[in-house]
Formats: sequence, structure tokens, C-alpha cells
Amino acid sequence: MDILESDLINKVRPKFEDRYHIFEEVGLINRSIDMVLFDQKSLITIEFKIRDWRKAVTQIQGHLIAADYAYLCMPHKKISKQLEDLLTKYGIGLWLYDIYEDELIEAIKPSKSLTQWTLYRKSLIDRLSKGGAQ
Repeated sequence: MDILESDLINKVRPKFEDRYHIFEEVGLINRSIDMVLFDQKSLITIEFKIRDWRKAVTQIQGHLIAADYAYLCMPHKKISKQLEDLLTKYGIGLWLYDIYEDELIEAIKPSKSLTQWTLYRKSLIDRLSKGGAQ
């Protein structure tokens, strides 16, 4: 069964609604983050991809200047050793969504960002706290 990126976002969003404030299409410098989760302590970014995970990893590396933790979220499938190694190298987590079971599986836990800049994190939190994603 094929799934669109927008469908994936719509399926995953409810999994976080009871724990986080959720923002979509959040601007950060010259990028747009697919989803940001914020709970007054942690700032978590998620990049959703159906394919082209290499592009996603590059995008997510940019998130890490503001985020505490960052994830790639994809439909559930077998992941390559190359993807696993790259995500681990950069401290990026991986969520896999099983469309048949409506289940979100944390396949790789992220590490706390080592490239975070306090200024970018604070600026993003200030905008989110005021309700502005852009």
C-alpha cells in the first residue's frame, strides 16, 4: 500500500497530541521543519519522508542547531545498514509507522544534539510559545 507524505503526517500526529504542543511546517533559517513537538522541556523535530532518506538526513542535520532531538519518520520497512549508520553517526532518531497496525515504532533513539546553538533554540521556542510556526 502506497502512502503519501501528508498521509503519514496525518497518521502520526495523533500519536503525540496528548504529550506535546505540535507545530507543522515550522520555518528555521532557510528551511521548513515538517513537525516540531514541544513540551516546555524538549524541542523535538521530525522530518517525514516516503523515500529519498539521504535528502532527509541532510535536512535533519540543519534542525539540530535548534532542536534537542531530531527524528526521521518513514513508513515501516526494512532499513538499510547505511541509513542506520548515518542516523546513528548524527544522533538522529528513527520512527517507523506501520500503516497496517497504526503503530509508531521507535527503531533508533536519538542523541541530544551536539550542534545546538542556544540562540536558535531560544528563538524557535519564543516563536512557538507565541503560536507562530513561521
